[in-house]
Amino acid sequence: ARVQAHAAHLDSLIGTRQVILIEKQGLGRTACFAMVAVDDPAAQAGSMIAAVIVSRDERTLRGRVLRTAAKDDALAHA
Repeated sequence: ARVQAHAAHLDSLIGTRQVILIEKQGLGRTACFAMVAVDDPAAQAGSMIAAVIVSRDERTLRGRVLRTAAKDDALAHA
């Protein structure tokens, strides 16, 4: 049941725009702590980016970066 609930949660994020806090190159987390692999290797740890969630695997979302965003701007437009 737990795995199914997590899968349903990840599925619900596909197609949405999210603000991602980059933790390390190519990986970050949404506001609800879901792990996201992003397609922008230039995104620096500690930066926030806007991305559209396009797919997922078992535990990780895949995001297409829309733009690098300042913290307040990213939150205002998410």
